[in-house]
Amino acid sequence: GLGYPVVVGPSRKRFLGAATGRPVEDRDRATAAACALAWERGARGFRVHDVALAREALLVARATTLAR
Repeated sequence: GLGYPVVVGPSRKRFLGAATGRPVEDRDRATAAACALAWERGARGFRVHDVALAREALLVARATTLAR
């Protein structure tokens, strides 16, 4: 890596709509999944609309990463 924290902003993005077929206002679950995957790949900052949902997904991602 570059030695800096990685920040991602997948919240409600078009690629999530393409993957799920959901309209923009109904992409928060997909956003949470994208954040969890990004966490597993090293991201540590997240820009989201639904903080509570993303936080829950990140708690699970962190727990599974630490359990390995």
